[in-house]
Amino acid sequence: MSSARTNLRNALMSCVKEMSIIAGYNYNYTDVFDPEINMEKMSTYPTVNILYGTERRQGNRYIANDPIYDILLPVQFDIFLYDINNTRLAQDKVISDFQTYFGKNYYIKPLNGSRTAFNCLWLANTIWGTEREVPNCGLSIDFEVYYSIRKNDPNQMV
Repeated sequence: MSSARTNLRNALMSCVKEMSIIAGYNYNYTDVFDPEINMEKMSTYPTVNILYGTERRQGNRYIANDPIYDILLPVQFDIFLYDINNTRLAQDKVISDFQTYFGKNYYIKPLNGSRTAFNCLWLANTIWGTEREVPNCGLSIDFEVYYSIRKNDPNQMV
């Protein structure tokens, strides 16, 4: 049995891969890595590395005398791009894609019928590599992901 956190991480990878030009987004995000890979190993763009911050319990509650932990997981998407025309526009398109996707799907879509996060909120983004003479650029987009687990069974999301 996979842990609740493993299911959530797999679901996040799947969510990013759902964003495609055919689905109405600006890019196809087919190369998504968790754990992250080194930039020298990237062969196609955009490439996305998913990183995680310090997971924190946000509170306790009870459902039928069953203790529940509400958890906050910081998630960072590092998106690496290659654009020879307009690096700022390429970065803006990525921001739009992620804000649109997680704005419409503020929860994380489940995999195999298992529950996942109940909220995914955009926090901030940081762009990097915008020099005109260098086509490599990218950005980091920060989200907060909220989910709940049972205290006596942390493998099950609630």
